[in-house]
Amino acid sequence: MVEAIGGVGLWNVNTSAGYRSEINGITANYIGKVLIKLPEGDAQTRRVTELLPKGLNVRVVDGETGVPFPNEPITFSASGPSVGQLSLTNTITDLNGFATTYFTLGSAVGTYHVTATCPGCAAGLKTVEFTAKAVDKELTCVNCRFSGSPGQPLNNPFELKVIDKLTGELVPNIPVIYNVISFMDRNNNTSSNLHGAGPSPYETITEPSGLSHYSLTLGSEEGTYIVRARCETCLSGQEQIARGTAKAYNITTEAEGNAGGDPGGDCGSGCCPITPVLRMKMVTLPNDRVSFTSAGNENLIGLNATVLPVCLNDSVNVIWQVGDDPGDYIDSGTPVQPAPGPASSFRVENFPNDPTKGLPAATAGRPLPLAYKVTAHIIRNGVMTKVEAKAQQDEIDKCRQEYIDFGIPLTDVSRSRFTVGVGIDPEMVKYKDCFAHIYPSRAQEARDLVAKFSGVKVTSGYRSPRRNWDIYKDRDPTAKAVKTSWHMFGRAVDLDFLPHSAKNWEDLWKAAGKPKILEANQGVPMIGVKADGTEWTAERYVNYLLKDIHDLGYCLHLGE
Repeated sequence: MVEAIGGVGLWNVNTSAGYRSEINGITANYIGKVLIKLPEGDAQTRRVTELLPKGLNVRVVDGETGVPFPNEPITFSASGPSVGQLSLTNTITDLNGFATTYFTLGSAVGTYHVTATCPGCAAGLKTVEFTAKAVDKELTCVNCRFSGSPGQPLNNPFELKVIDKLTGELVPNIPVIYNVISFMDRNNNTSSNLHGAGPSPYETITEPSGLSHYSLTLGSEEGTYIVRARCETCLSGQEQIARGTAKAYNITTEAEGNAGGDPGGDCGSGCCPITPVLRMKMVTLPNDRVSFTSAGNENLIGLNATVLPVCLNDSVNVIWQVGDDPGDYIDSGTPVQPAPGPASSFRVENFPNDPTKGLPAATAGRPLPLAYKVTAHIIRNGVMTKVEAKAQQDEIDKCRQEYIDFGIPLTDVSRSRFTVGVGIDPEMVKYKDCFAHIYPSRAQEARDLVAKFSGVKVTSGYRSPRRNWDIYKDRDPTAKAVKTSWHMFGRAVDLDFLPHSAKNWEDLWKAAGKPKILEANQGVPMIGVKADGTEWTAERYVNYLLKDIHDLGYCLHLGE
């Protein structure tokens, strides 16, 4: 046996191999004390100046045996975009080798680093690092570029929103101040002469929807007017830039009164002998200006077009037509047609009892987003001019439409509850039939149980209404869970434990939090614990012994 004595390091030993022979180069490597980072405190995200909810835990152990070292000195240091605060910078490990500090984020947004150092640990194993992210409210543009006529108000206001970057929710009652700060002419020369553009400064307060609007009157000169929007309480006084461009439409009329190829002879006094230009200015969608559903407060789609030159506005009318988009291979229905005029609107509605109008009923959800083809046209002197646009649901509202189709209230599934393809745990989202997923609230608990019991696996996390229907339609399509399952609201996770045995299910049952249900095959509830701690047993199992119920275990449902 070769033993390294005297501390950490590499020891080269020569030992005899018999008469006049020798074995060279045997290496003994004693690791010694090592510093270990406990991962649950790493990569936390909170708002600026907030205390991280989880402690930053390290442990000193023997690198070979895992035996903990108490009374070992540990130092903590922090760095980041601004000054943060540690609850402890110098401490010693406890009887089990643990040392903990808590970190309060600084006042600036960004990534912070906390380094733990063990001076007495082995070289290369003395330090570990934790990271933490500080977020805040963020001001972002929704619609920040518009064009109009010099000296006139823009037809549409600039629109910005304030988002809580921790929760993803839009934030109301936040001041946003607008200033017109410069003017850029058509040759890209910038000056401080604003040519009467304004109002400036102008203060708004975000609406209950979290949106802020600013109506800009353009200056008298052609060019681009630069507007700075500032949120003093967002991201250390964050700013966004909006641009309003003034363009004059210069029309040259020929001596005979015929211009631009417009048919006809002598125009006469006061007429406008110009071939019209029709422009689709905007199709306004109600949900974050990017999408819609057929729910009553989310289904009004605004339409806006303009006719140039302006002298034609009183002599021609804009006619609208809205129909199902033929390119998406799904029947999106035929809405009630918009009224004529440069500004109009239509609603996307469900008429489940009248399939001849409105949105066709979809008892199993819709495989594609709802999409409509929007056409605006004008007729002058017998000549039609038309333009087309498209109004389509995004991936989030395509998924939320399933809740409406199945008659499930949208109160728990606002757009802010969804994340599109970001931060999704594959084990929590087994089926990806809905591309926008609500992240399960009990995901971390499920991960902990999977880590604790080697035979446990996740079988179902979030389920869209259509996926939930697919599960129940062959069992009992009238089951209450078709419309109430917590899986559809990101509040339930199902676990399996192989091999199925009374002992396995008993251990898992005791380790799981509440509320919870132990189910038999085909999702039949047997026993449960409500959120308030009340225990219950399904009627058909009231005379069973608990060990017999555990023996029938097939699925542990974390949720109600």
